[in-house]
Amino acid sequence: MPVSDLLCGSWPLVPTPRPEDPPRIFVPNDEDLKYDILMEAHDAPSSGHLGREKTYASVSQTFWWRHMYKWVATYVRTCETCQRVKPAGHASAPLQSLPVPADCWKSMSLDFVFGLPADDRGNTGVLPLCAV
Repeated sequence: MPVSDLLCGSWPLVPTPRPEDPPRIFVPNDEDLKYDILMEAHDAPSSGHLGREKTYASVSQTFWWRHMYKWVATYVRTCETCQRVKPAGHASAPLQSLPVPADCWKSMSLDFVFGLPADDRGNTGVLPLCAV
C-alpha cells in the first residue's frame, strides 16, 4: 500500500502531547507498512537521505507507532546508500611521522590495502612493505 493512500483513508488517530499539534496516524504492527513509511521519509528523492533525527522528526509529524524512534534509527543506520556516500561520523587520529632509523633494515612497516579493482588473477588487495 503506498504511503499516500494512508493519508486519504480513515485511520485511527493518536492525540499529541500539545493540543495545537495535529493528531498523528496510528500505524498498526505491520513491518512492511512501517518500512514503506520509512522508505518514503528517508529514501525518496524529495527526502534527501536525512539523518536519524531529521527523519524521525519528519515521520513523527504524521505517524506514530510503538518504538518508532528505534525503527528510524535502525533504518537510517543500515541504509546502504548512506553507508556508501556519507562520511564517517568520527574524526581520524592525526598522522605522525616515524623516527628515521640509524641503519638500513632496522625498521619495517607493512599495511593491508583491499577493495582495489581485480587484476588478471582476481586479486583485489596488496601488502605494501617498507624497509628502512
